[in-house]
Amino acid sequence: MIRFNNRYSIMFVLILSVMLLAACEEQEEKESPQEPQNAVQVAETVLTLINNNDVATASQYLCEKDIQILRENPPIDESPKFTGVDCSGNESIVTCSYNIEINGRTAERGLTVEFDVDEEGKICQRLE
Repeated sequence: MIRFNNRYSIMFVLILSVMLLAACEEQEEKESPQEPQNAVQVAETVLTLINNNDVATASQYLCEKDIQILRENPPIDESPKFTGVDCSGNESIVTCSYNIEINGRTAERGLTVEFDVDEEGKICQRLE
């Protein structure tokens, strides 16, 4: 009888261990941001990172000329924020529409920006 209970105890501990391990892995996945999978997601990610004043991370998705502009004009907490961001496009050109919000109030609506996508998948603001 003792052997019978011992087997169930071992199985219970093993099942509990697997469940705890799975829960920890699931929590880690939720906490880490996902890498953008295409040019549209890259553009949306860059605008979000700029909103969060994260120049270092945003720079990894930008071409050199845009990195330089961002470094010369870094965002600060009081900077206007991109809201209502909606990007579309393909692997060569991405267009994003957005609003500008200042101090929690929409200042401008329906703005757009176009990005060219280079061979490395980095985006460069298209100047007309």
